[in-house]
Amino acid sequence: MADNAERRLRELLHDPEWSLPPRPDAMARIRRTARRQRVKAAGTAACAAAAIASAAVAVPLTLSGTGSGAPPASQATEAQRVMPVVIGDNLRTAETIISAAIPGPHFTIRYAQGTEPAGTVIAQTPAGGRPIEPGSQITLVVCSA
Repeated sequence: MADNAERRLRELLHDPEWSLPPRPDAMARIRRTARRQRVKAAGTAACAAAAIASAAVAVPLTLSGTGSGAPPASQATEAQRVMPVVIGDNLRTAETIISAAIPGPHFTIRYAQGTEPAGTVIAQTPAGGRPIEPGSQITLVVCSA
């Protein structure tokens, strides 16, 4: 299709030597965009985790009126159950990080082609920074080559 478009442009311009300039490396653009998205997701996850942690402390203190400074133990553990961001980590590290943060996770591993090294997590569901229940289903998409 690109050859047909280029041929048609040559005909329209009446210049048989004319050619389109080569496009920049597509894989470099994809890697750059993926890197930007990972950085943005990590920043968003950090902000969300901070907001959840501050709400978990502020709401019980406001409701109890005691001002003791420490939330009840059940609410303190809820603030810690946030899905960590594991995009960019290798699969074993990602599973270890998630298992440490969430009791009894159920993993589904999917493989996809990508530009990252083999075994690197390139996507996750649920997204990092989201509250998550113990025993939740977690899907990790791993680069196969």
